[in-house]
Amino acid sequence: MDDPDLRAAISRRVVEDLGKTLKPEAVAVVPALPKTRSGKIMRRVVRAAWLGLDPGDLSALDDPTTIEAIRRAGPNGATAGSG
Repeated sequence: MDDPDLRAAISRRVVEDLGKTLKPEAVAVVPALPKTRSGKIMRRVVRAAWLGLDPGDLSALDDPTTIEAIRRAGPNGATAGSG
C-alpha cells in the first residue's frame, strides 16, 4: 500500500494543519506500529527502530515483528542494528 502520492498528501496535510515547521522529513508506510497489549503506540520503540538504536525493554510489546518493518523503512534501511 506504499504510494508516493499518499506520502506527499500526508506531508501536505501536516503542513496545512500544524504548520510548515512540523513538516515531516520523511513519511514511511509500515504494516503496523508497535503497541502495548492495551493498544497504546510505543513511540520510544518507533523512534529507536527508525534510528536503528536499541529499543530497550519490549516486555509490554504486543507484536515484536512490527519493529523490523520500521527498521527497514528507516534512514539506515536493512543495515540498521538488530538490538
